[in-house]
Amino acid sequence: MSQIFKTITIRTKFDEIEKAFWTQQCQISNSLFNVAVYHFRQSHFNQLDKSNSFSMYWKGDELRNGRKLCKVKASYAQLCSDLKNDSNYSALYSQVAQQTIKSVAESVSSYNVLVDLFFKGEVDRPSVPKYRKSGGMYSITYPSQAIKYDCEYAVLPVAQSVKNDLYFEPKVEIPDYIDFDSIREVRIRPSRGDFWVDWIIDDGKKEIRSNPDLSYSQFLAIDHGVKFWLSCITTKGKSLIIEAPQLKTSLFQYQDKVAKYKKGKSDKYWDEYLDELTSKRNLQVKDAVNKAARFIINRCLKDRIGNLVIGWNETNKQSIKI
Repeated sequence: MSQIFKTITIRTKFDEIEKAFWTQQCQISNSLFNVAVYHFRQSHFNQLDKSNSFSMYWKGDELRNGRKLCKVKASYAQLCSDLKNDSNYSALYSQVAQQTIKSVAESVSSYNVLVDLFFKGEVDRPSVPKYRKSGGMYSITYPSQAIKYDCEYAVLPVAQSVKNDLYFEPKVEIPDYIDFDSIREVRIRPSRGDFWVDWIIDDGKKEIRSNPDLSYSQFLAIDHGVKFWLSCITTKGKSLIIEAPQLKTSLFQYQDKVAKYKKGKSDKYWDEYLDELTSKRNLQVKDAVNKAARFIINRCLKDRIGNLVIGWNETNKQSIKI
């Protein structure tokens, strides 16, 4: 059985100095991400050019010549080795920089898997991992080995080059319901004008592939709609409907407020007020989804149902004007 880690997300308010520091660190992490992407993309395209890996294809009535779809030959270890002297790498704590590069390597691995599935006809043509927005921010991830405990706080180390000019010790308060020894990662993540701390913890639970208390010949099927959010029926002949009128109202209110606020402004206009409004909307949706999922799972456990089937139709409900 594989290990399962739990993620607890908490919105964190830093003071102005702390916010400026974490903003800079997340911007450096974003730059390092793009440097790693540039490195493997250039290496990949150079390999294709050397091997003359080109093919002819039609686009409409035009015959074009383009690169063949091939796997990317790039590993996490190689990326770390190639980028260890990069200025962005040096400005981050070493393990943090490695975590950022690791996320790029994972994207490359996912792309390679999609290439195999594409040639089997199971997915559309994948594209090579792309750059993040220049000047943006990317998350900072600390593995448990790098974190120290100090009076209910998790102390987060920084690169020596940064530490010399730092007038405070970067740390985040550990929630009283999280045991320090259970922490596996701490992630500082920018989102909608705020910073969030993701606590990845080991709560001791294991993956259960087969539960003897459940019947895997029984199913609960779910169809998500407009008038009724979730319509469910089981092979035991029981049915239930989950409605969310408050959520639907709050979503309409959100759209109305955004439309009124952006009236006369550019479609791409955005500011802190819209960040706050959108963050609130996202939390409301997340809370409703979590509660609905918990209700359905409890129902399955009670009725000993071992399978959930959720309806999914691509391009469904695209012209209903909601």
